[in-house]
Amino acid sequence: MSATAGFDIAKEFHWLTVIDHRARLLASHRVDNDSAAIAQALGELHAFEAEHGPVSVGLDVVGAISGLLTARLPAGRTSRDP
Repeated sequence: MSATAGFDIAKEFHWLTVIDHRARLLASHRVDNDSAAIAQALGELHAFEAEHGPVSVGLDVVGAISGLLTARLPAGRTSRDP
């Protein structure tokens, strides 16, 4: 089993969506672009990982506005659009 998470990156907040290996929606919600909210979202991803197996994370934007989130994600856990 596995799950896939995607962050739709924006300046003030991001949108997190998580689906399982059968494409069932597990989460879809706002994540403020601050350290506390990002830490909470990463904790949520760890909980999904414990229940569903590995979680792949995708970001739609890299760079300045996603910098805090990108810095907090474990190395090797993200995929990025070219």
